[in-house]
Amino acid sequence: MTMPMPKRPWIRGGVFSAIAAALFVLACGAPGPTDAREEGAEPPAMSESARVDAAREGHAIPTFTPYSVRPTVTNRDEVVAALRREYAALREDPGIGGTAEVSFFIDEESRVQDVRLNRSSGQGALDGAVIGMAGVIEFTPALNRDQERAVWVSLPIAFTTSDSREPGSTERGEAVSVRDPVVTVPPDDAPPVDGETGVVTGTIRDAPSGQPMADVQVFVGRTGRGTLSNREGRFQIDHVPVGAREVIAHLVGYGETRTGVSVSPGGVAEVDLQLQATVIGLDPLMVRLDGAGGS
Repeated sequence: MTMPMPKRPWIRGGVFSAIAAALFVLACGAPGPTDAREEGAEPPAMSESARVDAAREGHAIPTFTPYSVRPTVTNRDEVVAALRREYAALREDPGIGGTAEVSFFIDEESRVQDVRLNRSSGQGALDGAVIGMAGVIEFTPALNRDQERAVWVSLPIAFTTSDSREPGSTERGEAVSVRDPVVTVPPDDAPPVDGETGVVTGTIRDAPSGQPMADVQVFVGRTGRGTLSNREGRFQIDHVPVGAREVIAHLVGYGETRTGVSVSPGGVAEVDLQLQATVIGLDPLMVRLDGAGGS
């Protein structure tokens, strides 16, 4: 038997050639393992040292990081005992003492990665002991909505004797909290006050970036009038008594800023306020010796 030859063999050959060429182009263009990663696959995990370096690069100077749970010192007694030994060795100088304030950069695993002396105690030896404490002190991690964060924290350390008192201490030498104050802002739906009033309005911005800040507590001093800034950082306080007034803005982690304003009858006074971020403040450590130099 004989097979019939195709009537137009050149057509069939052309089709086969076109299909082969298309398959070749697709094979060449298909992403390999490297291309797939670049197109959207998860990048390789950052090493621990690279993550710490990136975090420190983003916090080159002590600054505020949003948090929901602040770190705490887990070995306060051990730290105080170590500092007390250093202090006792210097007590031959009856005038030595003071308060130092130091900032620590803590990574996500609550390890100290950097330390800065913010305020000197006035005594070089005590400042040196405070800086050296970075190898001893331990912290719980900072959390922001249950996620561990790398943060800067500020810790005051007071060196004093039983016959002296340091600001921020009680009669028993116990530390008093220096955490961010809670400011209660009255609602802005109260009836107008008696007499002539005006309006105070303005914008709240982050000082370094200039970005608007929402949910900042803003109030006019000694008037009972206040509100919160909106998403655009804007605020408006109605029924403000006329005269020279002080506008105060406060946000946890950013501290407080104040500015004067003149409110005229029926007028609108415009103010622009900027808030500067601060580090997370911790309760101070009190290093106390008795008058004889003992612990």
